[in-house]
Amino acid sequence: MENELRALRQASREGVGRATPGSSAVVAMGQDEPTTGGPKSGVSLKEWMGMKLDNFDGSSTPVQTADWQSYVEDKMEAFEVLAQDRVRYGTQLPKGEAQIWWKGVQSARTATHGPLFWAEFVRQFERRFYPATFLDKMKLDLNNYVQDKKTMAKYEIGFNQIVHFVPHVAHDEVEKTRQFRQGLKLAIRHVLGAFTIIDFHAMVKQALGVEMQLMYTADLYKSSGVWGLLVASCHYSFDPRGSLGSYISCSYCGSLFFD
Repeated sequence: MENELRALRQASREGVGRATPGSSAVVAMGQDEPTTGGPKSGVSLKEWMGMKLDNFDGSSTPVQTADWQSYVEDKMEAFEVLAQDRVRYGTQLPKGEAQIWWKGVQSARTATHGPLFWAEFVRQFERRFYPATFLDKMKLDLNNYVQDKKTMAKYEIGFNQIVHFVPHVAHDEVEKTRQFRQGLKLAIRHVLGAFTIIDFHAMVKQALGVEMQLMYTADLYKSSGVWGLLVASCHYSFDPRGSLGSYISCSYCGSLFFD
């Protein structure tokens, strides 16, 4: 029996390695059949297709396209689709013009290119469906984007929406953090000046903490009745309903408070 099993396994391996007219293209696209051994995705391809997820036909705006891409990746994370299965699963969703584009990508690749994994698929997808003029505009928007009267939460959301379309910043943690910091309100940037932060999420966390502390301090002084005695020159204004405007510097200790 052991000899028979060994022979079957050997034949199976030889069958996988033998190139057939369609097999090389399939493997090249990273769409090989899932193996019976090793880890498996949380859902089968059949179950994935049965979910009737939103399709993409290529007619959306760049922002809508980015939303769809994020939607698909969120689903892949939620249902634990493995990296080696993502192209095979994700490419069931393009329709119409997008499906024609995908077939063109398939026909242009051969086995010598090696498997096409999700990161490369995304790069090609973005190159096709994000117009160059739009990407140029996003670069300018990112350079000019500032917090102004926005809360930290709203500033972060807006920043992330823009930076998604500026890959050389989005994929560079240090530059992304620098750009985010540069656009912060002066009062928050002043406090963060003492910290060297090169991690984007750490920067957001620190900035949120500074914002909360400044708001708390302002409320504390206002409720104490000594606000008018401690503050001097007014630089901006602050709307307690959530819109951050400016700060006031304390003539006694030099601290910054929102008016």
